[in-house]
Amino acid sequence: MKRRIFFFTVLLAFAANFAFAQHGIIKGTLQDEEGQPIENAIVYVLDHNIQTITNTYGLFTLNVPENTDLRLRFQQLSHRDTLIEIRLTK
Repeated sequence: MKRRIFFFTVLLAFAANFAFAQHGIIKGTLQDEEGQPIENAIVYVLDHNIQTITNTYGLFTLNVPENTDLRLRFQQLSHRDTLIEIRLTK
């Protein structure tokens, strides 16, 4: 019985921490040098285990922590990898 109560308490504490976390949204379009959208590119937020894939129009959306320095990596087989650093603030 004690083991179940401990697990529930830990789970509840994790859920409360997640509910109060501050998150921001990054939206963007990935394009090549000619302005053409790059589809199916992987967009990684390094050090945070967050990633997404661009759609047919090169659009992507990421939910990320606020007030954090972020490093975004863009990767697609037919293009050179790109790494940018940004700071997300309120």
